[in-house]
Amino acid sequence: MRASLRIARIDVGSYRLLTADFAGLEGLHRELDATIRHHLPGTTASLLARPVPAEDGATVDWYSDLAGEARSLSALPPARRARVKQKLADRLESLKRLADELPRRLRGSEQLAAALRAATHYPGDEHVFAVGDEPVLTLWGFVRTGARGRLVTPGGAARAGRARGRLLALGLTTLAMVTIGTGGFLWWMQDREQGLRTEVAGALAGGCRDSDRLMLLDRRIQQLDPRGRRLGALREGIAAEQQRCAEAEQLAADLGQAGWHCEAIAGLSVDIEGHDKRRPPFDSLAKEIASRHALCREADRLAAALADARGDCVRVSALGEGLDANARSTPRGQPDEASTTPPGSSLAEPLARVRARIETELARCAEAERLEQALVDAGADCEPLMRLDGQLASQDDSRPPLASLRERLEAGLDLCRRARALEHELIGTQQECGRIRALDERMQGPDMRQPPLREVREQLDGLLDACSQMDKLEQSRRDAAGDCPGLAALAEEVRDHHGDNLLFVALRHRIAEDTGACALAERLRAELAAAAGDCDALKALTPRIRDADTDTAALAPVRAGLAAELALCADAEHWRRRLAEAEGDCARLEAMGAELPTAAARAGQFADIRQGIETGSRRCRLAAAKARAAAKAKVAARAAATDPSPAPAAAAAPAKVRCPGVRKQAEAPQLVMVFDASGSMRYGINASPAQIRQLQRLGDTPGGALLALLGGALQSVNQGPSRMQTAKEAGRRILGGLPDDVDIGLVKIEDCPNATAAGFYAPAQRPALLARIGALQPRDKTPLASALAKAASMVDGVRRPAVVAVISDGEDTCGGNVCAAAARIARAKPRLRINVVDIASTGAADCAAQATGGRVLRAGNAAELSRQMQRATEEVAGPAECRGD
Repeated sequence: MRASLRIARIDVGSYRLLTADFAGLEGLHRELDATIRHHLPGTTASLLARPVPAEDGATVDWYSDLAGEARSLSALPPARRARVKQKLADRLESLKRLADELPRRLRGSEQLAAALRAATHYPGDEHVFAVGDEPVLTLWGFVRTGARGRLVTPGGAARAGRARGRLLALGLTTLAMVTIGTGGFLWWMQDREQGLRTEVAGALAGGCRDSDRLMLLDRRIQQLDPRGRRLGALREGIAAEQQRCAEAEQLAADLGQAGWHCEAIAGLSVDIEGHDKRRPPFDSLAKEIASRHALCREADRLAAALADARGDCVRVSALGEGLDANARSTPRGQPDEASTTPPGSSLAEPLARVRARIETELARCAEAERLEQALVDAGADCEPLMRLDGQLASQDDSRPPLASLRERLEAGLDLCRRARALEHELIGTQQECGRIRALDERMQGPDMRQPPLREVREQLDGLLDACSQMDKLEQSRRDAAGDCPGLAALAEEVRDHHGDNLLFVALRHRIAEDTGACALAERLRAELAAAAGDCDALKALTPRIRDADTDTAALAPVRAGLAAELALCADAEHWRRRLAEAEGDCARLEAMGAELPTAAARAGQFADIRQGIETGSRRCRLAAAKARAAAKAKVAARAAATDPSPAPAAAAAPAKVRCPGVRKQAEAPQLVMVFDASGSMRYGINASPAQIRQLQRLGDTPGGALLALLGGALQSVNQGPSRMQTAKEAGRRILGGLPDDVDIGLVKIEDCPNATAAGFYAPAQRPALLARIGALQPRDKTPLASALAKAASMVDGVRRPAVVAVISDGEDTCGGNVCAAAARIARAKPRLRINVVDIASTGAADCAAQATGGRVLRAGNAAELSRQMQRATEEVAGPAECRGD
């Protein structure tokens, strides 16, 4: 490529260069450029700008074959300048390696290698330019002389000495030749020039096979005829051939880069028309380009035929077979190493691309055949039809062969949609036989006996039979009016034979209304059981039981139970007054503990009384222990005062446990709160275990939830705040009163297989902890053993005391062993206590408290839960005197 971008004009008068004159410098660049392009990439040859001497004889214009804007190295941004400098260093190193290797590659190229090595030197970075990110070097091979003078090659002094020797030898030779005769010398020069012409003719006939030979011949001609007076035509012929070979090499490179890119190949077929395609290497290049161009045209023809045959599987298959047959009979082209034709393929890449599109169409045909068979196999079964619809959705079903398949599938899906719509209507009528019979009138006709509508018709027939049975049972209910045993038997019959059928819910409700007196007595008995131990609830229930308009005998046990519970409430109120009067009197507290009735140990009315007596007794025991310790200290002091002899040092007394605000951080017990967020925490705080079990049994059937609502079980277990809400509120109050030197950990019980450790919260982070607790929602199962292990792993429990407060309403339902886990914790961490607040009184975690020396605290209502959570965490507040107990 001819250099066209002018880089700079430079005055070279203050430099010395490789050649003796400007014309020689331009020829040297041509030699170096051809040599570099022969052995290295073209971008490396573009490093050396082409010099063009100006007419003034003192300046040189420098040109580049790169495209773009030339900028000096110093004008570039730092990052871009660094990239260009790195490329410059890499390419100069490549040229130095080529200069070292050239004599081994090409005999007689020592002088050319020396010139190439010298060309890697330049006066300074001010002569480095960048075109884009590519470096371009001017004044290559020049060195600064510091003064203007005649331009000579580097190492000129040494060569001058050799020149003087040669001049002496030349004088002797001349004298000899004069002796031989002037005619012999002229004959020798003509013979040498004729030999050069013969060698040049042979090299030109080689068809670019020996480009190195052409360069050497050109160099010999330049040495023999430096002014070009006799052999100029030979040098022009060599230059023209070198230019032709360079263009052929570039065309071959473009062909290699084009590979099987058909647009590029079409462009190359136009480019080669400007060259003599009969001479090598253009003859072989023309054949290769023509071969590839023909294959590209054939590929275009097949692609057009494939586009026309899309959807016609027979025509597409025939195109594939014809392509395969043509591949077997015609050897595929070999573009070059850049070809992307798959290894082992029998087709050239353009045809292979068409073949791949044919394979795609054939795969589509195969998929259509598979889906066709799947549609046949699915028949009227809606589930496989819906799966088939999903598979077909990922395909282009807007054209053959899938378009007809889509139409047939839509017809089947339409029947399925009709069946589903009728099924939804049928579900909506299951509580009213009139609507069921009206739907029966609409679902008539022969198509209703065909799948998938037949299944809906069969369900409707079953409901019609159930309606007929319900009509008979309704008549039996009317006949048994006022007969409670008969109604009870009828209710049992309906429950046993039709308990799972929502159609009979209304009938059961009417039977329940007819047996209202018996049902009322049963409900009041259940409500009394749920209110047991809660005096406020018992007082609220009293008017309903007292004023109930029903059989006295049916309510007698309920009223007797209410009287007994109210008597316990009155007795508990008496004990509360006694407890208030005994405040601070340890003897009276001890007596009350001994006198407390056995029944009070189990009755919920006495929970706060038991707690008050226990708290007061503990305070009394602590006071007595302090008094004994003070007495011992007083006796020891007296003994020390009367005995002058020094006594041996006594063992250090245990360190006194100090109150918050005084104690060190390490003295404060660590606290982890384990919150149960399992599914049962959604029930009301006042719900009894029996009610919850009843609701769970009802919930196992399709109509269970509705039956539970009608029977009152669902309403009973959901009265008042839920266990989760009550626990959150109690936790909020407890956390607000804990000391400021206590970090609080949180473990969540939500679902199997493991509980979740939510980390520790410093006093300043308690709002975040409250928000974390407030976000808890009842989930599913109860991994209680996992929660204990997680909580224990969060605290010390060996050198520092720790408390784990568990708020739970059930046992481990994830396969864990709570007792075994607690035993392991007790052995590993002797100073850890597990306090269990049992909301449902299941006793499932009692062994955890017992194994670690903790407490089991029962809580049957909101007030008790708040008090028991207070007791479960009071140890972190320090001794009793710190809390004002």
